[in-house]
Amino acid sequence: MDAADERPLIERRAVVRGGFYETQARTVIERVPRTAGIAQRWAVSPYRGCAHACRGCGARAGHRRLGLDAGRDFDTKVVVKPNVVARLRAELPRWEGGELAVGVSGDCYQAAEETYRLMPGVIGVLAEAGVPVTV
Repeated sequence: MDAADERPLIERRAVVRGGFYETQARTVIERVPRTAGIAQRWAVSPYRGCAHACRGCGARAGHRRLGLDAGRDFDTKVVVKPNVVARLRAELPRWEGGELAVGVSGDCYQAAEETYRLMPGVIGVLAEAGVPVTV
């Protein structure tokens, strides 16, 4: 087995552009665990990980599910879902409803947003559908 095979799955499957890991999300509306400490039960996150590097961020643990660490990897290996708007539009008709939290797996207005500009589309789709949102 070579070193490339030992990398975390996200690093093997993602396209790396400008320091960001692009991956096509299969689903984007996620159930929020009650232990997350937020009122919303559902969330959509265009980005996982965050360049702001806030030490107390509650989203850090989610990076472990990607095979990455919750420390430096969370701060430097930001995963981008470029298809978030299309997936959101496809999932909303089947979704059970409620208020959606946006950006619980990483700040949705971090440096990656300057490059990808996903938030106008995310907010636009949610507004069209009349979904209450917390960012």
